[in-house]
Amino acid sequence: MGEQANLRSVLSQTENSSSAIQNSAASMMKLYIISPALAVSEWRNALQSSRNSQLLPLLYVANEVIQSSKRNRGNKFLEQFSPVLKGSLQFICERDPEVVEKVRRVAKIWGDRRVFSVRFVADLLSGVEEFRNFLNLHNLMQEKRKRMKTMIFNLLLFIIQERTKIPSVMLMTTIPRHL
Repeated sequence: MGEQANLRSVLSQTENSSSAIQNSAASMMKLYIISPALAVSEWRNALQSSRNSQLLPLLYVANEVIQSSKRNRGNKFLEQFSPVLKGSLQFICERDPEVVEKVRRVAKIWGDRRVFSVRFVADLLSGVEEFRNFLNLHNLMQEKRKRMKTMIFNLLLFIIQERTKIPSVMLMTTIPRHL
């Protein structure tokens, strides 16, 4: 039980630094022989209770574990991570749409390095596609909102200038720009 509690503690403190990610991955790898399922379960629990700033680092921990495991030990971690990866990637993208492209990059690396099958990686990527589209739409809406504010500001400036006959240069210095 000590290894499990230690893993839980380490994962809950994972931050976005190489040493923290490697330390967390090493803690998970200690459970390779005992119970990879338990390690993946603890990772999933840590992910679900993490702060947004920990989402990517925890994904990078999973990436490190998956690739190291495949390279050096076998498929036990791949088999345990496979059923939860799609939902986990979607969870990360839902909580923080700003990281969608980084999540996609990790999944593409798994395909490029043949860690998982091309079909499985395509399924992972399709699962986060809706968040990619959402992010594009969100950015487009922000840009439109910004342009609309500028248009309204310029229109108000024009109306005030026409009614008061105050030169626009003088108005610009008296009207707050944050309207």
